[in-house]
Amino acid sequence: MDTIQFSGVPVVAALSGAVMGGGLEIASTAHVRVAEPSTVFRLPEGKRGIFVGGGATVRVGRILGPDRMTEMMLTGRSYNGEEGCRLGLAHHLVGEGEALARAEELAREIAGNASLVNYLIIQSIARIGNMSHDDGLYTESLSAALSQTGADAREGLKAFLEKRKPRFG
Repeated sequence: MDTIQFSGVPVVAALSGAVMGGGLEIASTAHVRVAEPSTVFRLPEGKRGIFVGGGATVRVGRILGPDRMTEMMLTGRSYNGEEGCRLGLAHHLVGEGEALARAEELAREIAGNASLVNYLIIQSIARIGNMSHDDGLYTESLSAALSQTGADAREGLKAFLEKRKPRFG
């Protein structure tokens, strides 16, 4: 799961149907999640006599909060696509049968970003969330310094001033 989350490559997931147990654990590693209304989010392990083992307590727990995740596992509660989006299990809600097309559209858009900035976003933000306030601010300043000193930063500023989309190398 860490390989997916921290590979440095943005991962966009299209979610439909059952996103349960290990499927929800995998989905929670994606950086952008697109769900359809019929998506069903569930952690049924507690009702099956087992405990999650693919990182749900860390990833899903941080999305939902420990209290909601505890209730979800104890009761086997399910959330549909709309509820999952409201809770943060998905970032985008689209019509039925539209998740894959929207995920591909978002992936193309993200691929147009400066690759160093995509890498820093993926590597830094989740880790900063685990740090103390001061360490997080320090790490953010290092990431900002790395991103602001290269050709992509110059191109981004130039494109902004020229009122056009940047063309990153």
